[in-house]
Amino acid sequence: MAGRRGRRLLRVTIGLVAIAVACGCDPLATDDDAPSTTTTTAATAPTSAPMPSPSEVVVPAPPLPELPPEPPPPPPAVADAGADAASPATSAKGVGPGVVDNAGIRNALIGRVRSGKASVEEIRMLKVACAALADRPCRDLAAEALKKKLAE
Repeated sequence: MAGRRGRRLLRVTIGLVAIAVACGCDPLATDDDAPSTTTTTAATAPTSAPMPSPSEVVVPAPPLPELPPEPPPPPPAVADAGADAASPATSAKGVGPGVVDNAGIRNALIGRVRSGKASVEEIRMLKVACAALADRPCRDLAAEALKKKLAE
């Protein structure tokens, strides 16, 4: 509330000062110190446009503080070579893209490794996922499949 009153008072004051400059008199003067009524036209400079009324005077708003720059967006997630978008690694509840879910990776790749259709990268990925889950039989299966694949 005080802010509105302060801004309005400032606009009125600026308007009064503008009027005083335009007519060459002091609008706040009392009768005791009133200016003489004999003024020459040479004392005031002619203006090409009339001065605006106090209600038309626009006070520019103060400049806004500068905001810090936005942080850069996170780098895009790297897609798995053998997993598609609907793999259990990304469709598990609470797990978004880019988050490693070792159990989902194991479930998605173990069938391909057992059938012999997995690539070297998929076998290595399965081996790492099984090691992270401390699933020794799965890790041994992946290690043996990797040896077999590299020997080919």
